[in-house]
Amino acid sequence: MSANDTQSVVTQVIQSLVEAWNRRDSTRFANLFRADAHYIDGDGRWLKGRRAIAGLCGGAGETVCVVGEPSIRVYGDVAIATFHWEGVANKSIGGIITCVIIKNSTGRSIVTLQNTDFK
Repeated sequence: MSANDTQSVVTQVIQSLVEAWNRRDSTRFANLFRADAHYIDGDGRWLKGRRAIAGLCGGAGETVCVVGEPSIRVYGDVAIATFHWEGVANKSIGGIITCVIIKNSTGRSIVTLQNTDFK
């Protein structure tokens, strides 16, 4: 797979992440992560494992979108993606997410994600 193909797949993972969040689909959201993934949310909570990560999505308030193009750097089977997000209705909320996405037997999975909210 070329670097451009990998970037396309990683972009799809990001789009799926945002779509699952906006639909409050905690199962789909969590399944984008490895079972042993880590997620640090905008409040600094460190969630470990898919089950804990799934719990984030159910209480989500704002519908969000990705602003601009994500920065995607590919290193073999590992990709690091950084992107800016903001609220659709409330543009005063937003943040920057950096996640590490690895290749696996079924495609790509997020192994770690950190969200830094803008306050």
